[in-house]
Amino acid sequence: MRALGVTFGRTVGYARRTLSTAVAFACFLSVAAILLSFGIEAAEGSRLSFSLVWAQAAAPVLPALAAFLAMGVWSDERTSGRIDLLLSVAVRERDYVLGKFAAVWFLVGLATATFLASTLAVCFFVAPRLLAGGSAPSFLLAFLALLLQGMLWSAVSVAFSALCRRAVTAG
Repeated sequence: MRALGVTFGRTVGYARRTLSTAVAFACFLSVAAILLSFGIEAAEGSRLSFSLVWAQAAAPVLPALAAFLAMGVWSDERTSGRIDLLLSVAVRERDYVLGKFAAVWFLVGLATATFLASTLAVCFFVAPRLLAGGSAPSFLLAFLALLLQGMLWSAVSVAFSALCRRAVTAG
């Protein structure tokens, strides 16, 4: 378990320091916000709940976010030469892969939580009628569904990143 935690911490630390992570977060939040505004306009007058419109805005952008976050996960280790050192230690490869996966999934969840918090904050101050009717449980369910979807895309992205030598081909 220790190798998994170390790999998780190193991967999150690496992602925190790179510009590509900030760009991926900004693009995710921007595109999801644009899709949300179009979704609100399209759903006006219908019976769709605001939490469903919110989840539908974030769902199409999650695969791209996971791919951008995972594209450098293994290629950084390969280009720096640390992969040989990591794999020579008496630790299972599974722990490295799970650590990388958990880090990417954590970052996807963090971006999704940021999108949820910013949406709720804007709605609270600008359009409180959208939050009327006890929508907290439905937002929680939508958030959990997006976390599960993020888990899927994170797993696919990390696995594909492990097969590629360069970050450009992984993305």
